[in-house]
Amino acid sequence: SGVLIIIQKADIILQYILGVLLGGVFSALKLVLMERSLSKSADMQSVRSSGYAAAHYVLRYLLTVGVLVLAMIMRNTFNFFGVIIGILLLQFSAYLATYEIKKKDRQKQAEKML
Repeated sequence: SGVLIIIQKADIILQYILGVLLGGVFSALKLVLMERSLSKSADMQSVRSSGYAAAHYVLRYLLTVGVLVLAMIMRNTFNFFGVIIGILLLQFSAYLATYEIKKKDRQKQAEKML
């Protein structure tokens, strides 16, 4: 009875880890797709560029919905909330890194003034 509880808890933890991994890998893939679409749209004429960028924006969100639906369908493999955390984790990290970079820049500017 105690062994079954331990196995069930280990299974839940594994599902959560797999969910975070799926979300994180997908988030990194979205970042690569975004970089490619922005790079390509920068080389286009402005009218065509905005349509191209908008289409890829919608595509990335449809892919996100697809991954979330996959997580719901495969709920015995991936923890849904783990997938959401994995998807948001990369965005949170980017915001945090940007904040830290700006903070260091402000500190350098303050030191120059002294």
